[in-house]
Amino acid sequence: MLFFNHNVLKDKNTIQNENLKSIICLGDFFDDLLSNDEYIAKSAYLKILESNKKNIEYLKNLETDGLLKKFCKNHKADFNRILEIINKYDIFGNCVNEHNEKFINSKLKSEKKYLDTILKEIDPQIFLDDEQRRVVLTDEDFSLVIAGAGAGKTTTVAAKVKYLVEKKNINADEILVVSFTNKAVNELKERIQKQLKIDCPITTFHSTGNAVLHKQTDEKLNIVQNEKLYFVLEDYFKNSVLQNE
Repeated sequence: MLFFNHNVLKDKNTIQNENLKSIICLGDFFDDLLSNDEYIAKSAYLKILESNKKNIEYLKNLETDGLLKKFCKNHKADFNRILEIINKYDIFGNCVNEHNEKFINSKLKSEKKYLDTILKEIDPQIFLDDEQRRVVLTDEDFSLVIAGAGAGKTTTVAAKVKYLVEKKNINADEILVVSFTNKAVNELKERIQKQLKIDCPITTFHSTGNAVLHKQTDEKLNIVQNEKLYFVLEDYFKNSVLQNE
């Protein structure tokens, strides 16, 4: 577990350098995010880290040259706080991972009774194992769940959908469940839509892609086979690219 010493800050308005003001705001962002009792997805902080990258590098160079302390003093900024934020920037991903692990472990205990019976409408005998529960509680932007046949993927997805609706207050029509085969889709529909009474869209990847395409055009589209792709590209270059020269 990582701990950081939070000093009393001087009023940001007294700091006379925009770089330092931005770093103080970044530190406040770090503290606020890590203090929330919720799972932190990468989308919550990666763009912020990237937007502050050059600023951090600039201040790191000052520190390497032994100039950062004087720079902070000249611009009325707390040197220790600035240095703390710079150091936290480098390990913030690890801080988030530790926060998320602590969050999940806490929820595994506090939500145990709920998770024990989350699929009672389907079958009171269904009991999620620890890995399935972690998948349900994880709120990352993208999650890859790898499991063999009969390992409980459909069960896990059904539990995840119910958790999102009941605990995260997500509207069912904002959840899209996608699978590769019609067989898997039918199984998911049986469990989620019929047994859990959650009317979220469930479809195959092919149907999803087709729906996205037809949102832009009513024209019937065909999938081009590899052997025909050359001629499609040739026609495109002749009719579109070369004619515009």
